[in-house]
Amino acid sequence: MQIDKELGFSIDIQPDGNMVGRFTPVSDSHYFQGHFPGYPIVPGIILLEVSLRMLAKTLEMSRTRLNIRLLSKVSFLKPVFPDDHVEIKLVVSGCETKINGYCDGETVFRFITHVNN
Repeated sequence: MQIDKELGFSIDIQPDGNMVGRFTPVSDSHYFQGHFPGYPIVPGIILLEVSLRMLAKTLEMSRTRLNIRLLSKVSFLKPVFPDDHVEIKLVVSGCETKINGYCDGETVFRFITHVNN
């Protein structure tokens, strides 16, 4: 298990080589200021950042450097609120990684990364 203390996520590599991460945005995090007053939601860029850091951490373990060429099919389907438990699944296939985020079993975001070798 890898843990990132700055953003507060953990990640496990599954036996099939895919990854599952967990992230709980803390209600007093700086990115909630102004996003949106009285109705705080996690900014989409934070969900992308956490997901990409998870991917980078796992690649570091295999001594591979993350060099993103493109993000595609980015969709934010439902809001993520402070203290929600987000599960992020990363499925690597060659130069492409499919990333899906879930809260309570429902997909809240998804996207595909394309990397250079």
